[in-house]
Amino acid sequence: MGALDEQRTWKVRQAPRKRFFSVATLARALPRRRAIKRLALYALVTITFYKLSKLLLPADHPVYLAVNWILVCIHSFFHSTSSIDSWLLTTKGSYPVDFASRVGILVKTGYGTRERLPAQLEALGLREWDPERAVAVADFAGELNLTVGTVPVRDAVGELMEYLEPRGWGGAERFKKYVPLRDAIVAGDEDRALSIGRNVGWELDALKFIWGLGILHKTTPAKDWYLILDDDTYIIPQSLMALLSHLDPSKPHYLGNSVGDYRGRFAHGGSAVALSRAAVDTLYRLHGDVTYEAHVNSLTETWGDRLLATTLQKIGVFVDERFNHLFNGESALDTRIWTDRFCAPLVSFHELKRPEDMRAVGARLEGLRGPVLWSDVWPLFGGGEMTGFNGRPMREGRDHVGKLTEGVSRTTRGVGTAEKCMKLCMRDRRRCLAWRWDSGSGECHTAPWMIVGREVEGAVAGINGAWAADLRDRCRG
Repeated sequence: MGALDEQRTWKVRQAPRKRFFSVATLARALPRRRAIKRLALYALVTITFYKLSKLLLPADHPVYLAVNWILVCIHSFFHSTSSIDSWLLTTKGSYPVDFASRVGILVKTGYGTRERLPAQLEALGLREWDPERAVAVADFAGELNLTVGTVPVRDAVGELMEYLEPRGWGGAERFKKYVPLRDAIVAGDEDRALSIGRNVGWELDALKFIWGLGILHKTTPAKDWYLILDDDTYIIPQSLMALLSHLDPSKPHYLGNSVGDYRGRFAHGGSAVALSRAAVDTLYRLHGDVTYEAHVNSLTETWGDRLLATTLQKIGVFVDERFNHLFNGESALDTRIWTDRFCAPLVSFHELKRPEDMRAVGARLEGLRGPVLWSDVWPLFGGGEMTGFNGRPMREGRDHVGKLTEGVSRTTRGVGTAEKCMKLCMRDRRRCLAWRWDSGSGECHTAPWMIVGREVEGAVAGINGAWAADLRDRCRG
């Protein structure tokens, strides 16, 4: 007997016994009501404990951080991302932002990746360098050529070394790794400098966050918002402004793609980080002891973006989890378009390591008006018509799944044909948006997202075109 037949039989059996049906329904509802009451009680206790811990404990105390994280989880339980996205897109913001004059930009680069910077700045529309708008920091000092003019690059690592050396930190291990790079650059030994820069550049990057943000804050006119970007990150200004226009810059805000555990939830640097005027002013003008401690901690902290978060925690500023799904840590072709993000504004791309990839993204999005949604990535970057998969459901030599996530994507082994893989996906229509079959291994991968993807030898892929088109049409409605 099929599921539909069982449902119909159940309805027939219950029809003449309405009183029993209502009693049974009430009986089933009681445990649910108790669970809701318990959840409300837990929330009340947590909020009370949060208020007490806020009064009695430092803002970066593990207990305070744990309680704060529980409150974030409770908020996420009761508020869907779609409700947040709707008011971002349909309500006019009370705090309009001019990207050209009211947003300061810090770009971090390195000697081993410096060829990315001109392409990034040009893609962002900064073809003429404006020192009142942006600062570029690295592990070297010099100038890089733009289409019009040059970009001065400040050696944040060298400046930090000069600052900390008289205070007894000149012998730090990271400074020992920096000095050979500096010496090779001064000696004009390009091959050696590149080799050192590419080997230790990721480690020296942790030294640039706090020092570089301080340079930006000190040397540019006061801004409403400050951005921190890696040199392979692209920002979509229209989407970012749609978000920032709803937030008061005179209040401390810390935004980005949050990762990590409750002790140090931080905005992933590659996905872009946004800080309000109040957050940056409070850190640099009122808490010199905290920034000094951060400079010292940068000598041992693995990730500079996590150091930024733990530093802000000390002054009571935490990453805002409501908007983390708007920031993206993947390239345009590899961006996973999740089913619950179709209608959300997309703020950033990452992993655009080749200058030609960065320029291509900038050219594709240049001139667009209004926010770019996650679902817009598909048509903008060559995904084609979604409903086209209904008539021609398989694409040979393509991949529309991308990297797999344990516990979310599914892998089925021993699948003999692409057709069988496609059928596995279509059976699970509300969990599978895209599938990929690998002819060599016979593995079928299904996922609740889709990517525009790249050419992959021996692969066959497709998407659930009807479901994807339905999700996209809801954004338009």
